[in-house]
Amino acid sequence: MREDSDFAAYLAARWPRVVRTLVLLGGSTADAERVARAAFARLRPEWGRTGTDEDPDVHAWRTVLRAWQERPWTGPPGAPSGRLAALEPALDRLTPQARAALVLQAVAGLDPDQVAIVLGGPAPMHGGEGVGEDDLRVAADELEVSPAPTPGAVAATPRAPLRQRAGLPLALGVLVALVLLAGIGSWLGLRSGTPEPRPVPRVTTVEDAAGIAWWAGGTLHLPHVAVALPRVTWLAGVNGGAVVADDAGVVSFVAPDGVVTAVGHQQPGGPLVGSDETGWAGWVDPTGANPRLVVYDVTARAVLAGLALPVGAGEVRPIAFDRGLLYYVDRRGNWQWEPGHDEPLKVFQPGLVDVADATEARQSDPRRLELVQPFFNIVRVVPGSGAELSPDATYALTRQPGTGGPDRFGRVRVYDVRSGEPVWTGLAPRDVVVAATLGPDDEAHYVVARPDYPQADYELRSCDLPAHRCAGVAQLPRGGAPPLLAR
Repeated sequence: MREDSDFAAYLAARWPRVVRTLVLLGGSTADAERVARAAFARLRPEWGRTGTDEDPDVHAWRTVLRAWQERPWTGPPGAPSGRLAALEPALDRLTPQARAALVLQAVAGLDPDQVAIVLGGPAPMHGGEGVGEDDLRVAADELEVSPAPTPGAVAATPRAPLRQRAGLPLALGVLVALVLLAGIGSWLGLRSGTPEPRPVPRVTTVEDAAGIAWWAGGTLHLPHVAVALPRVTWLAGVNGGAVVADDAGVVSFVAPDGVVTAVGHQQPGGPLVGSDETGWAGWVDPTGANPRLVVYDVTARAVLAGLALPVGAGEVRPIAFDRGLLYYVDRRGNWQWEPGHDEPLKVFQPGLVDVADATEARQSDPRRLELVQPFFNIVRVVPGSGAELSPDATYALTRQPGTGGPDRFGRVRVYDVRSGEPVWTGLAPRDVVVAATLGPDDEAHYVVARPDYPQADYELRSCDLPAHRCAGVAQLPRGGAPPLLAR
C-alpha cells in the first residue's frame, strides 16, 4: 500500500535527526532512540488514514509530546564523547531555553522566527562562549545512531502508555515535541521555509547522457547521480542539482551529489522556477495569512527574500529569473521584482510567458507569440501557445494547439528568436511529445511516445539543433505519472 511505503520512507529519513536532536538537548542516545521508536509506533497505525477532521500536524504533535513526556526515567545520560564532550561545559552554562534555541537553529534547521514561535516568544541569545551553531552541527554529525528500525519492528513496539518521568518541565517537553514535529510537518507538507536535510533512501552514482535534470518512474536523474524520489510534480534545474516539488506541496533542493533538503512549501501542483545564473529558486508559499513569493539561495542554503502578496492578486505564477530579477504574473498583470527590495515594478506589456537574457516571450493572443529583443529592437510574431526560451535566448520552443488523438499535446515547434524562422527540431511527424525543454548548448530535450500513447513506452531524446543530430538517452516504461524535464 502507498501509505506503507510512505511511512517506511519517512521513518528512514527522519530517524537520525530525531535521535540526534534529543541527544543534543540533553538525552542519552538510548533514551532518544526509545522515545523515537515509541512515537513512530503510535503514528504507524494511523499513517495515511483519511476521513478524520483532525489536523495531521496537531495529531503528530500530540503523539510525539506524549512519547517524550511519558518516557521512563533511566538515570542521567552517560558522559558525552568527541566534539560533544568538549561542548558540554559551555552548553551546561546556558539556560534551558537558550540551549534549546541554539540547538533548534543549528541542528533542527529552524530560523530565528520559527524558534520564537516554538519557544512562545523571542528566541533568547545564548550568550555562551565556546559553542556555536557550526560546532553543534559537527557534534551532531559525529553522533553514531543505530539504523532506523523497520516498519515491522516499529509496529511490534508496545504502545501502552509509558510512565511519566517525574519532574519533567512541561515547557521543555513541548519544546522537544515541536523540534520533532518540525521534521514531521516538513515531510507531510505542513510547514514552510524550514531547511531540513533529509537522507534519501537510495542514491546511485551514474553518468546521465542528457545533461539536464529529469524525473521518471519515481527516480530523479541528475548529471552524475540518480535519486529515489517519489511523487515529484514540478522540477527546475539549479547549479547541477534540482529544486523539486511533490504532490503534498513540499519543496526540496536536491544537491548534485543527491542529498535532499526540504526548503519550503508551495500550493500542490504550483510552478517553481530556478536559475543557474544566480543559484536561486522561486515559488509561491501559500501558508500564513497571505501568500508570499519566496526566493531561496541554493548556494547559501537559506531563504534570500520573501515578498508578501497583496489581497486581490489572485493566482500568482512565477515566470523566470533573469539578470537578478524574478518575473511573475498575477491577476493584476505582469511584474518584475528584485529580491530584497520591497516593491515590485509592473511590466506593462501583457501576456508575459518567459524571459531570458533580456528577451521576452509574450502571448499576444491564444495562438500567437511575440518574441521581443529590446536590445536589437526586434519583435517577431510566430504561431504557438505557451513558450520557453533557451538560456541564451537563441531559440523559442512552443506548441501548436492540439487537435485531439495523437496530437492532443500539440505539435512542438522551435523558432530562431532573431529571425522568427522555424528550425529543425529532430521530431518525426508522428512523434507524440509528452514533455519538452531547451538546454544551454543549442539543445532540445524531449520525452516522446509512439502514436499509440499512453499504452507505449517513452523515449528520452536529446537533439543538437544546429547539427541536426539526435540521440536516444533512455527508454522509460509507461505507467504512473508522466516524466518531467527540468527547465
